[in-house]
Amino acid sequence: MKKTYTSKKRIAVDAYFFNNFGDDLFLEILINRYPNAHFDFITPSEERIKNFLGNPRIKIVSRKQALKNVMSYDLYIMIGGSMFQQPPNWKMQWLNLFLMVRTFKLFNKPCAIIGCNFGPYSNPSYLKAYKNIFKKLDYLSVRDEKSFNVLNDKNINIHCYPDIAFSFDVEPNNGDHRNKENIIGISIMDFGKENLYYEDKMAEILSRIQQDSKIKIFSFQNSNEINDLKVIKNVLSKIPNNGDHIEVVNYEGNMNSFLSHYEECRAFLTTRFHSLILSLMYNQKIVAINYNPKIENTLKFLNLPIDMVNIDSLEDINLNILFDQKQTSYDLSKIKRESLAHFEFIDTVIGERNTLDVM
Repeated sequence: MKKTYTSKKRIAVDAYFFNNFGDDLFLEILINRYPNAHFDFITPSEERIKNFLGNPRIKIVSRKQALKNVMSYDLYIMIGGSMFQQPPNWKMQWLNLFLMVRTFKLFNKPCAIIGCNFGPYSNPSYLKAYKNIFKKLDYLSVRDEKSFNVLNDKNINIHCYPDIAFSFDVEPNNGDHRNKENIIGISIMDFGKENLYYEDKMAEILSRIQQDSKIKIFSFQNSNEINDLKVIKNVLSKIPNNGDHIEVVNYEGNMNSFLSHYEECRAFLTTRFHSLILSLMYNQKIVAINYNPKIENTLKFLNLPIDMVNIDSLEDINLNILFDQKQTSYDLSKIKRESLAHFEFIDTVIGERNTLDVM
């Protein structure tokens, strides 16, 4: 059945549509912030947006449809985190974005990219090509200082704020874990290629933890490209007698259920970037696995005292931190306010937003 709109505010949205929890969280924040707007998600399949199925304000369109109907939109945005990590087929991705921005600007439609980091990249042409697009944007916001410094140019309207996920409303515990069930959460990640060292070390770590605690393992994405669940199964196959104390929580577009399981954990060993962010928001004890520069860059940017171990040195991990019963509390009030600033330009275009959000 064809959807119709009752509001004039209509936004074309590009994002990482692969049922990835972190990217879905960005989209959830976006649509909740503008309750009277309608959103056209540029994606080929409903299977890629399971969390948003049934929402009457969301419609799926192809890139061709969005370009053809450019005059019907008030705004084009791209929202996401690691949107600019140089892939082998980067020229095709660049062309898609170039066509969107060029077409929308040709018809005087505002364009914004919010919440991203830039890199890693190896080809200087990659940086140059994207800078040429960014100069045409009305607004660009990044989530770390390194990206800001790489892209900062007098012809680019660039801003730097903490990760958008910090603006999501959760009810954090008070950091007192003494009366909380002894559950340690772990996020395990598929890096897109086989990593036997990571799998072997995670199996060793799980074996040690399960002797003293229940474990919940969280899978943040399962698609043809990235499949955390597959890696989790590989890890579990290396652990004898793993059934009694280990539960796997798989994200399949079930955001509320996923978060409900997440907040039950007293402490967390994080690999996924947004696992780190969630654990900060829930005031959990944290050991962060540093698998990508964005982990270290973010922690430096936020200036938070989080224990971190490099992914190629997992034998050095200090698991005692996860069992520490001392009260934990991260003051994120300022970070939350600053993260909302990613939406400052969209606010001016849409004109209506959820009044519960306070800048």
